[in-house]
Parts: sequence; structure tokens; C-alpha cells
Amino acid sequence: MFTEKERRRRLAAADSLMREKGLSAMLIVGNGTIGNKAFGCFRYFIDNRIYYHMQLFAAIPGEEPIVCCGTQTHLLALNSRGVRDVRLVGDDVLGGAIKILKEKNITSCRVGYCPEVTPAGWPGALRRAFPELELVDVTEDIYALRTLKSDEEISAARAGAAAADKAYERLCSFAAPGVSEMELAAELEYTMKKAGAEETYIALASGRFGDENDFPGSVHGASETGRSLLPGDCISVEMSPRWQGYWTQLVRTVCLGEPSEELRAAHEACLYAMKNAAAALKPGAAIRDIADIICRSINEKGFEPSFPLGRVCGVDLFEEPLSAKSGLCLTEGMTVVLRPAVSRKGSSSVFHWGETFLVTASSGESLAGCGSELRAILSKGGEAKC
Repeated sequence: MFTEKERRRRLAAADSLMREKGLSAMLIVGNGTIGNKAFGCFRYFIDNRIYYHMQLFAAIPGEEPIVCCGTQTHLLALNSRGVRDVRLVGDDVLGGAIKILKEKNITSCRVGYCPEVTPAGWPGALRRAFPELELVDVTEDIYALRTLKSDEEISAARAGAAAADKAYERLCSFAAPGVSEMELAAELEYTMKKAGAEETYIALASGRFGDENDFPGSVHGASETGRSLLPGDCISVEMSPRWQGYWTQLVRTVCLGEPSEELRAAHEACLYAMKNAAAALKPGAAIRDIADIICRSINEKGFEPSFPLGRVCGVDLFEEPLSAKSGLCLTEGMTVVLRPAVSRKGSSSVFHWGETFLVTASSGESLAGCGSELRAILSKGGEAKC
């Protein structure tokens, strides 16, 4: 939970945004879904994790925010986060929004919202209630505020990365032939939550690297297969904890036995691409250029990139993909996952590796503390570095 000073900083930014855009209010819907940059807008201002239904953040220039929620439990949680005006509306969050606009006489004005997280029926219902109301998409404007990180936000990212490090160490001590993907995922989730993560996202793949019929090209949810590990397998895992609202990600591949020369070469290609991309993670750098550096570096090592190459993360885990199509530029304090997965031309076996970096004035600073060695698990509980 963030300090009152940090909460006030964010509400002041919302106030400035509304005045700048000529808005009489903003209606920002929040829910428990993990998504792209739109999904974290509610959490950014309110710092409340929604685990049931949805809530509404109503901001009005110069006034204390209003939050509509459905349960007494959420009301108490919101009060503990400094929200003074919390309204219990049950499941009728839309009715709560209409009531607030009527109460504040906001009936023929400009109102900001985030279309992607607003229920599809809301805009029509709001226009029927207030025919002269103009709804304005403020998703990108709010996201621009979110890219300017405070020291508290950066500290949360560092703590989350430390939780992911612990999960990786547990991966190396727990993985063994006979352990199922589901058991492994459960152990990693437990480790990260025990370390303080409020939420986790885990995806993995397992099989014999280089065997086109056995090792998948992408990671998946562990519950999709329930596959048990075999001697000689490789295990690729995305370990993503959310700490005080902020996501980080650590991606590692480990071997149940000695790694092949092809696996070592793929690992080297990933490290080479990450090193070159990290050097370019500076304020003002374009995301599309970072993506290009990763692809060119992978090609130089004789491999082909497998997408996604990584992403900007923060209040949302997938805020902006590292893509040639992205128009986003980096700001100091952003957190970026570099994830240069690689494969040989014509092969479906993909090697996965990556970690979260902090954008600094000079380059990207890795938040991972677990090292970059390719690890081999030679016996249960006995891990060796290669």
C-alpha cells in the first residue's frame, strides 16, 4: 500500500489532466482482470486490488474522488487506502455513476473514460441519461502519467523482482523427473506469495529441446497439460509476481541433465540480444528501436527471434509490447521485460530467457539478482551452474 504522499501525487496528476483536457469528470472502471495498459488505470489512482466484480473511480477537478464498490469488505479496504467517499452500490455500478453525475450536475459536459475496460453497454446508457454528455477516451493520457515513476513505484518493482528470484531458486531445487507441470507451478506460486507477492502469473513449457514432437514453441498455463517431467527435459518458465500493484517478470530455462551444445548456443544468443538491448534502454529511446536491436542481435548469432520479444510492464503486466509497430518512447523509471526467445529456422523448439530492466539515464539496469548462467539440475535438490 502506497503512502498518502504518493496517493496525493497521483490524484493531483488526475486533476491536472482533467483541467488540461477540459473534462468535468473522469469515470474509470476497474476489475480484477490482468490486461494491457487500460486495465491498470483504476488501480493506479486507487491502489485497491479488485477480486470481485468491478469498481468505479469517479474523479472531479478540485474534489475528493468517489469510488463505487459492491461489498462491505471492499468498502473497508478502500477506506484503509485513504478514500473518504466510498459508495456501496451492489452490482449496479452504472447506476452509481449516473447518480454521481446527477449529484454533481455533470449532464452536458466532457467526461473522460477508458473504453476498453468500460462495459459495452455503459456509453449508450450514459448518453440516454445525459444526451448532451461527451465521452472522451483518456486511456493514453492516463498511461502517460503512469510512465513517470516515483521512488515508491520503483521500490515496488525491485521487491517484486526479488520475489521472482526466490521462485527461480525454488524451481532449481524442486524440479525433478516425475514432478508434474501443475505441481511445479503451484510450488512457484507459493514461493512468490510467501515472499509477499499479492498475485502471480506463471506460464511454462517442458520437454526435450530440439525434439520437434516434444518441446513446444511457446509457454502455456500448467493446468493445460499436467505433463510430468522426464530425464533430459528442459523447463522454460515465466515467473511474474505482482508486488503492491506492480508486475515484474523473470523468464528462465533449466535442464534436467547436461545441456546440449545447441541449447548453450541458444542461451548465448539470448544473453547477447539482452546485453545489446539493455544498453539502449535510455529515456527517449523508441520501443521499435529496442525491438530491432533484439532481432538483429539474434540473427547475428544464427537464430531467429520468436515473438513476443518482451514488453513494458508496471501496473499492468502487458502494457506495451516490444514491437516494430510501437510508437512509445521510454521514460526514466519505466520497467521493461527483455525476453528474446530464439529458435533455428524451420524448428519449432524455442529457447526462452528474459528478465525485467529498469530504464535509467545511462542504460537498463537488470532487477534480477539470480545471475545469467544456464543451470543444469543433475539430481533432485542438487543444482549445478553451467
